[in-house]
Amino acid sequence: MLAVIVPQLRKDGMHYEVNVKGYPRFIMTWSALGRYDITIADSAVPYELILAVSDLIEKIRPGKK
Repeated sequence: MLAVIVPQLRKDGMHYEVNVKGYPRFIMTWSALGRYDITIADSAVPYELILAVSDLIEKIRPGKK
């Protein structure tokens, strides 16, 4: 599955716009849960997809050690 992740630096921190064919576009940011999470809950996006994208952002984010 191809996911296009576009980082966006906003005044309240780094956000990631996520585009996956067949699903509505959604935005993710670092959450109090200690991982990246969707900013607006949308039932059309499966939770498993949100978790997979969170793991992917963790692997590719700049400055990761």
